Amino acid sequence: MRTFSVFAFTGITGLSLAVFGIGSVTVQKSGEHLVMNNSFEAGNHRFEIDGVCKMTESSARCWKPDGSPNKLLAKKVTDAIQHPATSSLQSFSVSFLKKRRFAIVKATETDPRYSPLGMGKVYEKVGKPGKFTEGWTEYSGSNFAANERTFSGAEIAWSSIEGTFERGTKEFPLRYEFMAPFVKQGVRKLQIGKFEIDGNSYEILAIGDHPKSGPNRGTFFANGPRSGSGNRSFSDIPPRTDITFRVVSITNPYSILGLLIADSRGIASGYVDDKGISAPPEEVNKWTVAHPYVAPPTVQEKSPYHYSGSGCFDPKYYSAKNPPIVASFYVTKAACKNMILTSTRREIYVFPHIRLEPNR
Repeated sequence: MRTFSVFAFTGITGLSLAVFGIGSVTVQKSGEHLVMNNSFEAGNHRFEIDGVCKMTESSARCWKPDGSPNKLLAKKVTDAIQHPATSSLQSFSVSFLKKRRFAIVKATETDPRYSPLGMGKVYEKVGKPGKFTEGWTEYSGSNFAANERTFSGAEIAWSSIEGTFERGTKEFPLRYEFMAPFVKQGVRKLQIGKFEIDGNSYEILAIGDHPKSGPNRGTFFANGPRSGSGNRSFSDIPPRTDITFRVVSITNPYSILGLLIADSRGIASGYVDDKGISAPPEEVNKWTVAHPYVAPPTVQEKSPYHYSGSGCFDPKYYSAKNPPIVASFYVTKAACKNMILTSTRREIYVFPHIRLEPNR
């Protein structure tokens, strides 16, 4: 049986993708868009592939996605390699067995009045364990980043995406992914049986107390009512309830399921005390105001509250062929009356032709 960690919904990119077709984008199918002319607009940013770079230990050679030279980008990346103490190149190594390239994504604010928008990430193919799968990846040992502002005050940001390919591969598409804000799909009774959301079907197999002995199943958040407001270790507080479920069928791979525990009134159990009892929001707020965050070890306060837990399940990694999933929550079983389901929509922008070698 496979276990799954639970976590709070944080860090989701606040991006609305209600309008498509801007910046030469065509819709291939629901959730996937083909980028033409190397740029598209989403939210308050225009995104483009500024270039592809081949790096050595002392310099970089860069070219545009069509293979033509990009000397300005090459100078920017070379400066980062040669002056690592003052640049945003966090680390770098050279691979001799495979073709290693870095795609540099450029994001330009189109309207500075809006809130800044974070970069997207690569939608990578999930390969078989132990087998090399070529392609771009969001997990990188190197990270080049740079920022500047135009005269109008708009921010321009660059960020690198690493890719490893077979030596004979000449070009490779890049699939750039955003998450639209999650949408509440309703409150449902937490009970054994099947449920559907956004075209996908799941089944709850069991609802039980978390074992008091044996290995912990999940990643547990024992910090206080906001990130960093306590200094407990993750093992200080055990979870209280395990929910076991399985994937029945996936018809919409672009929809990610979110699950939160709610009480009999349908109100989410945001925070609980050490016994797994839901804490009234006013009590949590009162404690937070009285204990503003100061980095340990100056203050060794321990928060009496911690996250109740929530789950996020991505069809990209789970299917009907997978074994059941166990999600652990801090809320006591007696308080788990309902569940709040949310869906997060994945939008993928495909740059179809990214050359891995410069033109001769």
